[in-house]
Amino acid sequence: MAVRLTGMISGLDTDAVIQELVKAQKSKNKKTTDKKQLLEWKQEKWKELNTKLYKLYTGTVSNLRLQKNYLTKKAVGSDDTKVSITAQKDAPEGSHQVSVKQLASAQYVTSGKITTDGFSEKTKLADIGFAAGSSVITIKNGDEEQQLGVSSNTTVGDFLTACKSAGLNASYDSRQKRFFISSASSGVENAFSITTGNYTAQGAAAKADIEKLVNMSVSSTASSVNSCLVSLQKNGDTAQAEEQLIKLAKENSNADATAKATKYYNEILKRNTSLEEEEIKKIEEKHASIENEEERAEKIAEAKQKELDAKINSKLNSAEYQAKIKEAVANGLSESDVASELGLTDASETAEYTFADQAARDLTVETAMKSAIANYKAVYADGGGATKTSGTSPLAALGLGEIAASDEDKSASDTGSYTYVAAKNSIINYNGVELEDSSNTVSVNGLTIAIKGITDTPVSCSISRDTDSAYNMIKDFVKEYNEILKEMNTLYYAGSARGYNPLSDDERESMSDDQIEKWEAKIKDSLLRRDTSLGNVTNAMKNALQKSVTVKGKNYSLASLGIQTSTDYTEKGLLHIMGDAEDPLYKDHNNKLQQALTEDPDLVMEVMCGVAKELYSAMADKMKKTSMSSALTFYNDKEIENQIKTLNKRISKDETALKNLEDKYYSQFSKMETALAKLQQQQSSLAGLLGG
Repeated sequence: MAVRLTGMISGLDTDAVIQELVKAQKSKNKKTTDKKQLLEWKQEKWKELNTKLYKLYTGTVSNLRLQKNYLTKKAVGSDDTKVSITAQKDAPEGSHQVSVKQLASAQYVTSGKITTDGFSEKTKLADIGFAAGSSVITIKNGDEEQQLGVSSNTTVGDFLTACKSAGLNASYDSRQKRFFISSASSGVENAFSITTGNYTAQGAAAKADIEKLVNMSVSSTASSVNSCLVSLQKNGDTAQAEEQLIKLAKENSNADATAKATKYYNEILKRNTSLEEEEIKKIEEKHASIENEEERAEKIAEAKQKELDAKINSKLNSAEYQAKIKEAVANGLSESDVASELGLTDASETAEYTFADQAARDLTVETAMKSAIANYKAVYADGGGATKTSGTSPLAALGLGEIAASDEDKSASDTGSYTYVAAKNSIINYNGVELEDSSNTVSVNGLTIAIKGITDTPVSCSISRDTDSAYNMIKDFVKEYNEILKEMNTLYYAGSARGYNPLSDDERESMSDDQIEKWEAKIKDSLLRRDTSLGNVTNAMKNALQKSVTVKGKNYSLASLGIQTSTDYTEKGLLHIMGDAEDPLYKDHNNKLQQALTEDPDLVMEVMCGVAKELYSAMADKMKKTSMSSALTFYNDKEIENQIKTLNKRISKDETALKNLEDKYYSQFSKMETALAKLQQQQSSLAGLLGG
């Protein structure tokens, strides 16, 4: 903003004079900004109300119109400590008998205490008795199966990972020095086994052929490969496993080519990169303070090599060389290219860098993998892939043993090391029929039976229509409808805020925060006074709830069920459930709704559904998309938005006009000051001539 120095000659407070002169324009501008503020407040008020109306529409009104919500059943049992029953809508009404013979449980295995010194998850299995290269651990959990081939680097942690990959809970407690392994779910179908065996020479060779084509050093690859190998051992569709192995082999081939191409260009850079004289000079100057000549020379040599390596790596990681590596991976590196560029003559040396183009590599890898897979499947088809462990199991080193799924619990004295809790199904007797399930929550005949303990005598359960649920649903609707109707009535019949306009900055400065809040609340509360859209929505909702429904030739309304408005006209349409204990005005009346639900719940259902559909339809009609409103909106949101945009343009134009007017007055006063300055100068000159 420009700095204006005014009134220096005339002595006038020019700023104050100009502000008075533009006061009328500012007053005109404020009327426009006030209109915008009022529209924005009105928009906020409508958004809040629209959210509540839409929630009523999609929530309680929507639920009230659907018959299924009146058909809930309730179950009352004689012993909830042993059997808890809940009823679905299709559960047959009447009495039911349930007795519990057995609870479902998951399979648990707890190992014996590990006494090996230094034992941890990092301990290698080969160091505690497993034969590296030939031992294999097979974990079966229902339909899931994982195989862990033991190599010289396979650890206890890998064993736990394999158990988890098969869907088991598995951990090693270093404090207790025991393994804890269990099924994730209860029931016989989730029983598991952990067994060991040894690859035959044929099996090991067939497995090695496949592993050679993939990168088994990557843990995620190893897990995926092991799953694929298990799939190949089974008769059936192995297409997915074969496709996965081919994909992994191609990825490994691509990674190998990338490593060779990187090595090739690194060698080129190493031969063609050197330090500049200035770089060498800086290094030598940096170490010049070292007095010992031999030590100084050694430090300088180390620094030079470090600087050179950094320079080579920087070039190798540049966009230029990364693009070259990528191109080489795709197109391949031939022996002639490598030999001529690096000056190599030994074939074994060039082999460290050369590889075929990607298409050729993919074809070669795919062919090799398909051959390896066919051989692996043939070996296992003949039963020559692996043999089971005979004698002492290597799992004994883990405090375990050969674990087979069993229906009997076993103690450590039975197994010689570990404790075994068998997986069991729940067994109940429902109305004279014995039923078995993997869970302790049994679904039968529309009932959900949660069993908690063995019963000595049958638990009886009575299933009946849940009229309390239907009553509460209707009551919740009445409560929510009344709350929103009360708010709509308050807004529509609000008192006038004539004489109250949005406050200017000057007015705000002269008032306290409390006074400002009350002033603005007065305006905001009256924004929807006699609002046409609000009146239309309110009347539509009231009219919908006054309509009657024909059931079996007779007309019924909400009043027929004891749901009616008060005789107090000031309530303006609020609903009351006659006889409801929580209604202070009508709690002493006869509760017709409760009585109707007890005597004829289907009648209540049809009447309430019919009336709710009328209300739902009326509200949907008021939310239709128009040229002035968006869909799912009860007010003219588009119209308000357009009005605000128009006012913004007008405000921008008014602000420009005000600035131009101020500039005009400042220019005029500036000219006046200039004229006065000249006059003052002439007077001084004249006075000098007259000897003043």
